[in-house]
Amino acid sequence: GFEAGDLLQVTVRGIDPAEQSKINGEYRIGETGGVRLPLLDRTVSAKGLTSEQFARAAEAAYRNAGIYTRPAIEVESVKDRAGDGASGFQGGLRPGRKERRP
Repeated sequence: GFEAGDLLQVTVRGIDPAEQSKINGEYRIGETGGVRLPLLDRTVSAKGLTSEQFARAAEAAYRNAGIYTRPAIEVESVKDRAGDGASGFQGGLRPGRKERRP
């Protein structure tokens, strides 16, 4: 499950593209285990959750706040995206660019 300090990539679909750009992005889990997402008054708890569980919690938070009726949220841990989970992950790296070919 997620821990404080983890960096999450959040992608939302099922809403207007202009609204998607307000929410899509990377978010760090705070010391208390919550993530502050745009437009929400409260943090969404992420500590100990899987990507799928946090995505469902974020969807529920937007629905319960009356902001979006049917958001479809995907969450990915940025460290998972690095492939090897190395603690020295540099934010500028992208998947698929790990090796150079002549």
